[in-house]
Amino acid sequence: MADYTPDPHILLSLANQGLSWWKALAELIDNALDAGADRVEISIKGRTVTITDNGKGMTDIVGALRLGSHMPTNGRGLGVYGVGLKDAWLSSGNKINVATVRSGLKTELSIDTKTIGSNWEGPDPVVTSTDAPSGTVITLYLRPGKTKPGRPVFDRIARIFSPGIIQGNQIKSIINGKPKTLAAVSLPEFEESVQDSFGISGKEVAVNIGILKPNSKMVDGPFWLAYRHRVIAGTSLGTKDLSGQSMGGMITLGDGWRFTKNKDGMSDDDTDRLGDAIYERIEHLLTKADQMAVDVESNQIRSELELLINNAVSGAKREARNSSGESTGTVTPIGTGRKRRKAKRVSGKKGEVGEAAPVRKSGSIKIDWIQMEDDVIGKYDSLAKTVNLNIDHPFVEAQKGDHNNPALFAVAFSVYSEWVCTNDGDQPLLFEVQGFGSTLGKLMKGIRI
Repeated sequence: MADYTPDPHILLSLANQGLSWWKALAELIDNALDAGADRVEISIKGRTVTITDNGKGMTDIVGALRLGSHMPTNGRGLGVYGVGLKDAWLSSGNKINVATVRSGLKTELSIDTKTIGSNWEGPDPVVTSTDAPSGTVITLYLRPGKTKPGRPVFDRIARIFSPGIIQGNQIKSIINGKPKTLAAVSLPEFEESVQDSFGISGKEVAVNIGILKPNSKMVDGPFWLAYRHRVIAGTSLGTKDLSGQSMGGMITLGDGWRFTKNKDGMSDDDTDRLGDAIYERIEHLLTKADQMAVDVESNQIRSELELLINNAVSGAKREARNSSGESTGTVTPIGTGRKRRKAKRVSGKKGEVGEAAPVRKSGSIKIDWIQMEDDVIGKYDSLAKTVNLNIDHPFVEAQKGDHNNPALFAVAFSVYSEWVCTNDGDQPLLFEVQGFGSTLGKLMKGIRI
């Protein structure tokens, strides 16, 4: 029989998957809270990051660190795929130390990927008796060149775990010896809102969604999709063809919903039904928010960008079907050659809108504006099939004000291409995705602006 044992070199591939610090730490916090912890401390000292919790402790350290194994904590936990601890370890460095106390026993194990041989054998854990309380301490040793998590990472962690913090869980960061207890981020104030609970295929959902008051801000929204102790993702699911720019709120999921590997999205067959159910409840708010907006040119820019990006994707799909590889022609959107220095204002009766929101075909890509962290230019929301551009980013704000569609299109397509390249298991294109530059080039091949 052939030997299919993987070469330890695969660990280097896993280490280069580009897992961000906020995702890595969120995985470890999830594991701690799933194990019954109500206190988690993340300490950065020198070239180490240490995560300490007061949970029930691990039952099998070796299984927790073995690739492909899964050590479930309970039936309602977020840990489904068994990759969180391994991803956090391998994305940060070669060495990890885990010490866990459970039922009067302390089990400790240190592993360095450089010492794992071709037979995949490693050190045995050390077990001793102890009177210490239960809990787990995980120490990650950073590889050279790996940056340490800074305050912006913990600001995002605070936002992600706001539901759990509100429920009484405590998350503390210690940077340069300075402790800080993370505070929950509350929803902004609403002019008018909808609060409702309903079911989809026996799975419970609760929504609290509204129109933002002037000067209120909903970062990484417009809606937070939450489950148990954390926010899974920011999404515009349920807005359909209307803009969520002036909206905010929380979509809280009950048990039974399924999520992606790193718990930053959904992988549930009922996602479309969920979006339809939310839209039924908030359509009047979306329409009212749209009518209240004075920047009616936003809808026109959105419409033109959506036409451009969907024509480009359709062109790339047509070319992929062409066995000869010949170009199927160029895509030239209407009305992209002009610029305006100032947006039109609403005229006539107060609240009257001069141009309707764009109408999209089913499955096509939507463009919208949302508020994000200042340094993020945009992101693709796969749940709502929406390219969200950061209205607070100086470049986006300036190009939008100038109606510079070519520049906005380049940004939107770059955001979409980046998502396609990092989500190859869920991409809707018909050609092989080989990298960001190649993907962006193929999509924009037929565009003439």
